[in-house]
Amino acid sequence: MVWPVTRLVPSANELRRALLFFCLIPLGCSGGEPNQIGLFESLAEDPEVTCAPDLACAAPTPYCYGSLCVACLTDANCGNKFCEPSSHTCVDCVTSGDCKNDKPYCFAQHCRQCLMSENCGDPTLACDTRDGRCVPACQGEEECIGPESVCLPSLGVCVGCAEDADCPPDKQHCEANKCVACQVDDDCDPAKPFCDSEKSECVECLVADDCGAERACDMHKCL
Repeated sequence: MVWPVTRLVPSANELRRALLFFCLIPLGCSGGEPNQIGLFESLAEDPEVTCAPDLACAAPTPYCYGSLCVACLTDANCGNKFCEPSSHTCVDCVTSGDCKNDKPYCFAQHCRQCLMSENCGDPTLACDTRDGRCVPACQGEEECIGPESVCLPSLGVCVGCAEDADCPPDKQHCEANKCVACQVDDDCDPAKPFCDSEKSECVECLVADDCGAERACDMHKCL
């Protein structure tokens, strides 16, 4: 008698079906350690794609949470910041208890000096609620002196400017009620022809190509 031979090695199609089954099972990581994550890409989109259950997480999202790479799991992962529990991102604060005495209020994940004028503790001060600072209060221009010499009626606070005409020649543009040197490159002179958009200042260079051949850009200066 000839006994039938039992096939022990699965076919390619059987392997693919098995991989699909395991890919559809939520995969987790052990202990929230970095560089351990289970992810998959759907075979329905590409029948040749298989799952990668040990794909590593890396900076800036080095920790595994469920099936996602995230920036943090606990405050210990954030240095001098705090781990926001819903987004698992490092932020300046989650509650006001995370803030220091000089900026004791947490709003939109940033510590602020005030949330309302009453927080300033001085009737001559008002809260600029846009950035949470206590600044001189005003009802008219005559109450504002110094660098913040313009009264913004909508908030009742003194600010640096309300329009370009309020600004001096070296900082000729009004941006967010502050006088700045530039908004675009055309605002700068040939000696410092580029506008650093982060600081609204004119600089010699932003990248090495701004300096010409065989020169480098370091701290916005051509060397």
